Order: sequence, then structure tokens, then C-alpha cells
Amino acid sequence: MRFYRLPNQQAYPSVTTIVSLSKEGKKNWGLSRWKANNPNWVQLLAYYSLRGTMAHNYASARSEKLGAMTNSELELFDAEYMLKTCQEADKTFDDLLGDVATSAQMFEDFLKDHDFEPLMSEQVVWSDKFKYAGQLDLVGFVDGKLSVIDIKTSKAVYKDSGYDMQLSAYAQALAERTGNPKYLQADRIILLLCPDIEKTNRFTYKKVMMPDAWPKFKYWVDRFHKIGADRRKAGRKVHYRDFTNLSSNMSQ
Repeated sequence: MRFYRLPNQQAYPSVTTIVSLSKEGKKNWGLSRWKANNPNWVQLLAYYSLRGTMAHNYASARSEKLGAMTNSELELFDAEYMLKTCQEADKTFDDLLGDVATSAQMFEDFLKDHDFEPLMSEQVVWSDKFKYAGQLDLVGFVDGKLSVIDIKTSKAVYKDSGYDMQLSAYAQALAERTGNPKYLQADRIILLLCPDIEKTNRFTYKKVMMPDAWPKFKYWVDRFHKIGADRRKAGRKVHYRDFTNLSSNMSQ
């Protein structure tokens, strides 16, 4: 469970924490089968998380060079951690570098195929009205249309992934923080940069348009706050990320 400490001296739950509440009690049979077929699934998840973060870092740094603004630093890893994560997942450092390079090339393909004018990258946003926070990947104009973009390195957008709620929450928070209601009508895009091309039969990125899911997310964020702090946190680790030094003003 993740909370963001914000400039208003409040700590709001993350968007992904809210979305995870909607999945409690539901059996993910695909994930269960994958875990059963991979005894080292914990180590593999750590490896996939590492390569996913590194792919995000590439896209963020590339977008910043194109003019995107950010209010958060990238998450960086030292060589010792990366080597250990690879070894525990029965991967090599070359495997990691190759995977990240593949995802980076897919992002370059996206830039080549589309007129992309980035506005924001790795921006922390929050809603004081609905009391949640999150860190979005990219915001900008894609072929002239205002878009909120989330990057994933998974093979596909799976049913009940919650990605639609995640993007809708970001759009709502952007509209509130900037005072610009146009974000409520922005396109919501999942950009798949999966390096496992041999498993996807796809040799480049995939752009998936997501529907508006704000009413669904609002139901779960309201429920989260009604459950009560003691019950929410019982038996669950709570991680806080400190963004108290961020500027509370945004204009885009």
C-alpha cells in the first residue's frame, strides 16, 4: 500500500493502491498458472519490474529532451542491485540490457510513427477533492490530440487490469491541478513496449486506446476512504513517498 506525502501536508493513497482494492477477492487464473509454471516467480517479477522501470526511464528522458516538464526524479539503480536481480531470476546482465534496448527502440518507433509533442513526463499529480495521488508517465499531444499515456512492458492489456481507471484518475487529477477541463476529454493511451517479442508475435510497440472509467475509479476511491484507516492498513505494509517539496501549482 503506497501513500504520497504532498505539499499540502496530507498523505493520499496512490492511484495503483486504489485500483488494487478493486481486485481484492478476485482470482487471477492467468497469474496463478504463470506462478505455478515458474517456481522462481518472485525473482522473475523483480526482474520484470527492474526492466520496466528502466524502459520508463528511457521514455521519460527522451521526452524531456523533446520539451516535457517533470517534477519528480527518475528511479535509479546501482550496478550491484541490477546484477543481483538478474542472477536471482536466472538472467544475465546482457539479457537486461537487451530487453531495455528493445523497449527503447519500440518507443523510438512510436516517435517515428506519430507526431508527438510531450508536455509532461513522470509528473506527480493529486486530487485534493477526492484525496488520491499518482505519478503519470507521459502527457502530450499525439497527432494533435491531447493524450494521457501510461507505458507498460507487459505483453497485452489484460481484462480487469484497471488501466482504464488508472488513466482516468490521472486525467481527473490533471484537470483539477491545472484548472484545464480539457484533460477530462483527453485520449487515454496504454503504450505497450514489451521486449518479449518472441511471445507476442509483435516486433514493435502497440498503442491501446482505453475508455473513460472515472465513475468506476470514483466508486473505489470513495470506498477506500470509507473503509477506515485501521482496516485498510491491517496486515499490509504501508510505503510513503515524500513529495512535500513539490510546487503545488501547475499550468498546462
